[in-house]
Amino acid sequence: YAPLLSMQDGVHEIAFDVMCADGRRLPTLVNSVLGRDPAGLPRVIRTTVFNATERRGYELELLAARRAAESSERRVRVLQQIVADLSAAATEAEVAEAVVRGPGAAFGAAGCSIWLVDEDRDLLVAAAGTADALGHDDIPRSSSRAVAEVARRGDLHVIGSLEEAK
Repeated sequence: YAPLLSMQDGVHEIAFDVMCADGRRLPTLVNSVLGRDPAGLPRVIRTTVFNATERRGYELELLAARRAAESSERRVRVLQQIVADLSAAATEAEVAEAVVRGPGAAFGAAGCSIWLVDEDRDLLVAAAGTADALGHDDIPRSSSRAVAEVARRGDLHVIGSLEEAK
């Protein structure tokens, strides 16, 4: 701070945390101007200190929004890749594999599985999945397991954990 002030005769919006008497930190912004005498020697420093608590909070919100946007962008890229893979898939097994390959890394999943409904036997059959998420047994659609409940409803559902799927 001091070398910059000496070189430029002023500094603007330097962020500092001021330690208060009660031990808490107060975010501040500091502006200073160095006044010189006719001979060019430093004479006076005029400093203004601004409370930057709200600004710091706003900056943290902006950073969080930026991270969320970047995460969303990564997910969109993965979904675009899945769509491209799906368009090239010719069989049910290839479709299942295309879906399983993409989401795990992008969405932070520990595992992923695809179940197909066998209408004739009224069962859910594991079509593809990662080792951690793929069950080895067929599941009756009448089961109380979350995956069976989703199949009865006929919609897509993301199950947060293996325990929830049981």
